[in-house]
Amino acid sequence: MSILDVIILTNTADDEIYKMTSKAIESLKKSSSKHQFHIILMESNKNSKYKYDVDVFDIPEQDFNYNIYLNKAVSYCIGDYSCVSNNDVYFHPEWYDKLYDAMIKYNLDTASPKSYIVTGK
Repeated sequence: MSILDVIILTNTADDEIYKMTSKAIESLKKSSSKHQFHIILMESNKNSKYKYDVDVFDIPEQDFNYNIYLNKAVSYCIGDYSCVSNNDVYFHPEWYDKLYDAMIKYNLDTASPKSYIVTGK
């Protein structure tokens, strides 16, 4: 079983963003039985009252800067691979299983899943 570090940056300003981010985290946790996810969430709202059920939750002292927050998140990585995700993502079942299998089969160091945009039509 491999470990995938999943880094999520968020700015939880209200209940709507909290629910959206929580749904992303829940869909991630349910998306694979073959691999373990180590979830690292970086919160940019210094006054956030919200907490998440993740492995690492950090509110850096610095003002938000994407690269600084991402580098800080990387310092928490423990897995075989790492992934950066938006906080509005739905993780489909077995998304990482398929990606991981392709990376092993083709000896890849990096890969990206296909994105689907739901337009509501």
